Amino acid sequence: MSDYLKKHPTEVGAYLITIKAKQYKIAKHLDDCEIHRGEWSIFAKEADQYTGYQWLWIDTVYSRKYAVERLRSVLAVDFSL
Repeated sequence: MSDYLKKHPTEVGAYLITIKAKQYKIAKHLDDCEIHRGEWSIFAKEADQYTGYQWLWIDTVYSRKYAVERLRSVLAVDFSL
């Protein structure tokens, strides 16, 4: 399990992280003019029957560091009752 950020091999401004054997992407959120204003989007890699996989949006936050912290805190919560 690699719990650290690494640059996305093909997408500029995106980072990959694997937590609990699941892959996540943290990418720059661009506005309508294709300008980065400090927001980062968090995506989870999910299986898709047509393309094999797709990225599902989880949240958009300010600061890349906070995006990683938020992702780890959400995954640390035990949802089982």
